[in-house]
Amino acid sequence: SKPIVDVKTIKTELDVAFNTANSLLGKFLKAGLVKEITGHSRNRLFVLWKYLDLFKK
Repeated sequence: SKPIVDVKTIKTELDVAFNTANSLLGKFLKAGLVKEITGHSRNRLFVLWKYLDLFKK
């Protein structure tokens, strides 16, 4: 389990193209499943907040 991911990680783990992985993370971002934490337009990192919240309780 990797609560912090980037596009390259998703690309590798799912064996998909970079654009596909980027699109998927964009959809997760819109759905509120992940949050982008770098504030950059490149080399972004995404946190799976719902997953991390499980350990806060």
